[in-house]
Amino acid sequence: MNFDEAKSAYREARDLLPLVSDGWERVYNSAESQAEICQRDHMTGEISPIVIIRPACPYHDGQLIEKSLTYIRAMVMLIEAAATKIHRLEAQHQPARQEKKKDHAAECAMLCGKQDFRRYLIQNHALAEASDDERVKTRVRNILNINSRADLNTDPDATARWKKLRGDFYAWKDGR
Repeated sequence: MNFDEAKSAYREARDLLPLVSDGWERVYNSAESQAEICQRDHMTGEISPIVIIRPACPYHDGQLIEKSLTYIRAMVMLIEAAATKIHRLEAQHQPARQEKKKDHAAECAMLCGKQDFRRYLIQNHALAEASDDERVKTRVRNILNINSRADLNTDPDATARWKKLRGDFYAWKDGR
Protein backbone atom coordinates (compact mmCIF):
# COMPACT_ATOMS: atom_id res chain seq x y z
CA MET A 1 0.00 0.00 0.00
CA ASN A 2 1.38 3.42 -0.90
CA PHE A 3 0.67 6.69 0.89
CA ASP A 4 -2.09 7.79 -1.50
CA GLU A 5 -3.83 4.43 -1.10
CA ALA A 6 -3.53 4.77 2.67
CA LYS A 7 -5.10 8.25 2.58
CA SER A 8 -7.92 6.92 0.43
CA ALA A 9 -8.48 3.96 2.78
CA TYR A 10 -8.47 6.32 5.77
CA ARG A 11 -11.11 8.57 4.19
CA GLU A 12 -13.24 5.55 3.30
CA ALA A 13 -13.04 4.15 6.84
CA ARG A 14 -13.76 7.57 8.35
CA ASP A 15 -16.84 7.98 6.14
CA LEU A 16 -18.12 4.47 6.88
CA LEU A 17 -17.81 4.68 10.67
CA PRO A 18 -21.01 6.65 11.28
CA LEU A 19 -22.93 4.08 9.23
CA VAL A 20 -21.86 0.90 11.04
CA SER A 21 -23.12 -0.56 14.31
CA ASP A 22 -22.15 1.10 17.57
CA GLY A 23 -20.29 -1.95 18.81
CA TRP A 24 -19.55 -5.55 18.11
CA GLU A 25 -19.62 -8.43 20.57
CA ARG A 26 -17.96 -11.80 20.42
CA VAL A 27 -20.31 -14.63 21.32
CA TYR A 28 -20.05 -18.40 21.17
CA ASN A 29 -22.79 -20.11 19.16
CA SER A 30 -23.09 -23.49 20.86
CA ALA A 31 -25.52 -24.80 18.24
CA GLU A 32 -22.93 -24.27 15.49
CA SER A 33 -19.89 -24.75 17.77
CA GLN A 34 -18.27 -21.55 16.56
CA ALA A 35 -17.45 -18.05 17.73
CA GLU A 36 -19.27 -15.15 16.09
CA ILE A 37 -18.90 -11.41 16.02
CA CYS A 38 -22.36 -9.94 16.46
CA GLN A 39 -24.05 -6.56 16.42
CA ARG A 40 -26.87 -5.61 18.76
CA ASP A 41 -30.01 -3.91 17.44
CA HIS A 42 -30.65 -0.75 19.49
CA MET A 43 -34.40 -1.04 19.32
CA THR A 44 -34.98 -4.72 19.96
CA GLY A 45 -31.76 -5.72 21.73
CA GLU A 46 -31.56 -8.65 19.31
CA ILE A 47 -28.06 -9.91 18.55
CA SER A 48 -27.26 -10.73 14.90
CA PRO A 49 -24.07 -12.42 13.74
CA ILE A 50 -22.03 -10.48 11.17
CA VAL A 51 -18.79 -12.52 11.18
CA ILE A 52 -18.14 -16.19 11.89
CA ILE A 53 -14.81 -17.01 13.46
CA ARG A 54 -13.82 -20.51 12.39
CA PRO A 55 -12.18 -22.82 14.92
CA ALA A 56 -8.94 -22.75 12.89
CA CYS A 57 -8.69 -18.96 13.26
CA PRO A 58 -5.78 -18.08 15.57
CA TYR A 59 -6.85 -16.41 18.81
CA HIS A 60 -5.08 -13.09 18.13
CA ASP A 61 -6.57 -12.84 14.63
CA GLY A 62 -10.02 -13.32 16.18
CA GLN A 63 -9.23 -10.64 18.77
CA LEU A 64 -8.21 -8.20 16.02
CA ILE A 65 -11.42 -8.90 14.11
CA GLU A 66 -13.53 -8.54 17.25
CA LYS A 67 -11.95 -5.23 18.28
CA SER A 68 -11.33 -3.79 14.80
CA LEU A 69 -14.29 -1.40 15.02
CA THR A 70 -12.97 0.03 18.29
CA TYR A 71 -9.42 0.23 16.90
CA ILE A 72 -10.54 1.98 13.72
CA ARG A 73 -12.59 4.51 15.69
CA ALA A 74 -9.62 5.17 17.97
CA MET A 75 -7.22 5.63 15.05
CA VAL A 76 -9.56 8.01 13.22
CA MET A 77 -9.96 10.04 16.41
CA LEU A 78 -6.18 10.17 16.94
CA ILE A 79 -5.47 11.09 13.29
CA GLU A 80 -8.01 13.90 13.32
CA ALA A 81 -6.70 15.24 16.65
CA ALA A 82 -3.12 15.09 15.32
CA ALA A 83 -4.11 16.84 12.08
CA THR A 84 -5.84 19.60 14.06
CA LYS A 85 -2.77 20.07 16.25
CA ILE A 86 -0.44 20.10 13.23
CA HIS A 87 -2.55 22.77 11.52
CA ARG A 88 -2.59 24.85 14.70
CA LEU A 89 1.19 24.55 15.13
CA GLU A 90 1.83 25.35 11.47
CA ALA A 91 -0.31 28.46 11.78
CA GLN A 92 1.63 29.55 14.87
CA HIS A 93 4.99 29.02 13.18
CA GLN A 94 4.14 30.62 9.87
CA PRO A 95 6.28 33.69 9.44
CA ALA A 96 4.14 36.78 9.54
CA ARG A 97 2.90 37.18 6.04
CA GLN A 98 4.76 40.10 4.68
CA GLU A 99 2.74 42.34 2.51
CA LYS A 100 4.28 42.54 -0.90
CA LYS A 101 5.82 45.95 -1.38
CA LYS A 102 4.22 47.87 -4.15
CA ASP A 103 6.52 48.56 -7.09
CA HIS A 104 5.84 52.26 -7.61
CA ALA A 105 8.57 52.52 -10.25
CA ALA A 106 6.86 49.87 -12.39
CA GLU A 107 3.50 51.52 -11.82
CA CYS A 108 4.96 54.87 -12.93
CA ALA A 109 6.47 53.29 -16.04
CA MET A 110 3.14 51.72 -16.91
CA LEU A 111 1.23 54.99 -16.48
CA CYS A 112 3.83 56.90 -18.52
CA GLY A 113 2.96 54.63 -21.42
CA LYS A 114 -0.78 55.40 -21.29
CA GLN A 115 -2.21 58.09 -23.53
CA ASP A 116 -4.62 59.48 -20.95
CA PHE A 117 -1.74 59.99 -18.46
CA ARG A 118 0.20 61.80 -21.19
CA ARG A 119 -2.81 64.06 -21.90
CA TYR A 120 -2.99 64.79 -18.17
CA LEU A 121 0.70 65.76 -18.18
CA ILE A 122 0.16 68.03 -21.22
CA GLN A 123 -2.82 69.79 -19.62
CA ASN A 124 -1.55 70.01 -16.04
CA HIS A 125 2.24 69.76 -16.06
CA ALA A 126 3.43 71.51 -19.23
CA LEU A 127 4.49 68.39 -21.13
CA ALA A 128 5.32 69.72 -24.58
CA GLU A 129 5.61 66.49 -26.58
CA ALA A 130 3.62 63.39 -25.58
CA SER A 131 4.71 61.10 -28.41
CA ASP A 132 8.35 60.86 -27.30
CA ASP A 133 8.74 58.33 -24.46
CA GLU A 134 11.98 59.87 -23.25
CA ARG A 135 10.37 63.32 -22.89
CA VAL A 136 7.49 61.82 -20.88
CA LYS A 137 9.92 60.03 -18.53
CA THR A 138 12.03 63.16 -18.13
CA ARG A 139 8.99 65.31 -17.38
CA VAL A 140 7.73 62.90 -14.74
CA ARG A 141 11.19 62.71 -13.09
CA ASN A 142 11.24 66.55 -13.02
CA ILE A 143 7.71 66.77 -11.56
CA LEU A 144 8.64 64.26 -8.86
CA ASN A 145 12.12 65.72 -8.32
CA ILE A 146 13.85 62.34 -8.70
CA ASN A 147 16.87 61.13 -10.65
CA SER A 148 15.40 57.74 -11.48
CA ARG A 149 12.02 56.04 -11.17
CA ALA A 150 13.76 53.55 -8.89
CA ASP A 151 13.75 56.34 -6.28
CA LEU A 152 9.99 55.82 -6.02
CA ASN A 153 10.66 52.48 -4.29
CA THR A 154 13.47 53.67 -2.01
CA ASP A 155 12.74 57.28 -1.05
CA PRO A 156 9.61 57.76 1.09
CA ASP A 157 9.32 61.42 0.09
CA ALA A 158 9.50 60.49 -3.60
CA THR A 159 6.90 57.78 -3.00
CA ALA A 160 4.60 60.34 -1.38
CA ARG A 161 5.05 62.74 -4.31
CA TRP A 162 4.29 59.88 -6.74
CA LYS A 163 1.13 58.93 -4.85
CA LYS A 164 -0.03 62.56 -4.95
CA LEU A 165 0.65 62.84 -8.70
CA ARG A 166 -1.09 59.51 -9.31
CA GLY A 167 -4.07 60.57 -7.17
CA ASP A 168 -4.31 63.91 -9.01
CA PHE A 169 -4.24 62.03 -12.33
CA TYR A 170 -7.07 59.70 -11.30
CA ALA A 171 -9.11 62.63 -10.00
CA TRP A 172 -8.52 64.47 -13.32
CA LYS A 173 -9.48 61.31 -15.24
CA ASP A 174 -12.69 60.94 -13.21
CA GLY A 175 -13.56 64.59 -13.84
CA ARG A 176 -13.27 65.71 -10.22
